[in-house]
Amino acid sequence: MSRGQSNIEYLIMIAVVLVLLALVLNYTYSASRGFSITGVAYIDPELSPEKPGYNHPVNWIVYRYPPKCNAGTTCEFYVSVNLHYYPDRGKYRVWVYVNGDSKEIKTVVVRLCNGVQEEWNFPEDAGKNKIRGIHLEESDFPCVVYITARRR
Repeated sequence: MSRGQSNIEYLIMIAVVLVLLALVLNYTYSASRGFSITGVAYIDPELSPEKPGYNHPVNWIVYRYPPKCNAGTTCEFYVSVNLHYYPDRGKYRVWVYVNGDSKEIKTVVVRLCNGVQEEWNFPEDAGKNKIRGIHLEESDFPCVVYITARRR
């Protein structure tokens, strides 16, 4: 074997190693950016703060990410859950609103304690009220709201 042929073989091996390294780094980078953010919020008419300005009781909770952000200014996303109580009917109804400021959020999925689930795609669905007027019974409380956000 001549000396030049052996150098070509080494160059080919180095090229193969570099291609494999690039594939591993690309996979690792994309996998690390796609992690999910999970959270839980609880709706309870007795423990949730009441929202003024309605002629019937409305309890309101907001789940924010990151936890100490201000909705509308520094939050990657936030989920607002409004629980309306209609005393004349003795019924509870829930509305859920999702919004956020991050370009990194791909989707936010919200699932209520009664199994109702909706998905918001960002940015086109940001600011929309997708869960509207869902009935909850007294036995559903405290109602757990599961929140999952996926990054791009």
